[in-house]
Amino acid sequence: MSGPEKYKEDSILLRMIEIEEQKIRSDNPGQQLAPEKIALVKARLLSEKDTILADFDRQSPVLSLKKSNPMKVWASIGIAALVLAGILIPSLLRTATNLEGTIAALSGNVKVNGKAAQSSSKISVESMVEVGEKSLAKLVWSDLVQLALGPGTQIKVQRANSDQGKPDLVLENINGVLFCEVRKNQAHVKIQTASIMVRVTGTSFNVEVSTEGTTVQVLEGTVEATANPEFLQTVSDPAQRERLSKPIQIGTKQKMLLSKAKMSITLSEVTAAEEQYLLSLGKLDSLKKLSSNQNEAQKMTLAEIKTKYGKISKVNLKNGATYTGFFKLNGAQMEIITTTGTIRVPTSQLRDVQDVE
Repeated sequence: MSGPEKYKEDSILLRMIEIEEQKIRSDNPGQQLAPEKIALVKARLLSEKDTILADFDRQSPVLSLKKSNPMKVWASIGIAALVLAGILIPSLLRTATNLEGTIAALSGNVKVNGKAAQSSSKISVESMVEVGEKSLAKLVWSDLVQLALGPGTQIKVQRANSDQGKPDLVLENINGVLFCEVRKNQAHVKIQTASIMVRVTGTSFNVEVSTEGTTVQVLEGTVEATANPEFLQTVSDPAQRERLSKPIQIGTKQKMLLSKAKMSITLSEVTAAEEQYLLSLGKLDSLKKLSSNQNEAQKMTLAEIKTKYGKISKVNLKNGATYTGFFKLNGAQMEIITTTGTIRVPTSQLRDVQDVE
């Protein structure tokens, strides 16, 4: 498609949205239309542009006009698109309702909006969920979206709607590790960090924010990661900014790291140890089992750990979590023996280790 034609398409669709939005407001003077809902409709309509125009090509008399008069083609497409928008926009505004999530399980110190959470605590728009060190939490929206939060994780719910029965969520991962499972084609989920937006309609994946940058790991399915405009403004090199601005597809068993220091993106394979860790974090039964194992483990004081193993260290992880005890490396996984039990995490999560006298 040539540049002028693409420009005409975009102009028609943008004008279509503007006219329909004005019509809805004039027809419903007493109705308050949330700005985020208007923005959502606009984004979806523009994202479906190619499909809309392809349908017109197949079903409308526009085909017979293409060769004779290009301007009539665009006028016909614009009129037909306005009709379609008149159906789509009111429908989307009418069916989108607020959707509450629930903390299905937790272990340790978990807070919602600064208050101690319980296993039945509700989560709504603007909710802030904080998971303390040596703590875990499992969040659910119906049975279609499940979110597991690791130690030291902090998230905020930016949007939580039910759109024609499908959860429509935007979650901000401020810090730490989250593992998300989405029922395929049954929900729309976006995970936003300071540097990227991850979009998914059905998969199991992980998003981690650390001092090193943002890491996305996909166990099943495909996600699309796009650098945020605010982040791109901090990239001084034009060529590098151009590379980072392009959407990145991350497939099954792939991992992407967007490095803060290098301002670069690296793709690699998810290791077996990382997969095992994420699965243990993501499964509800494993979460309860992990919590139970930590509580039932034989507890030792730091003095007893030092006597038994000969050394005490402070272990700092990339997600901000800190553990004090004896640690040992076991290939791609490490064990940290603490006063509350044994913690197992991938070696790739290790930031540094400091000896404790």
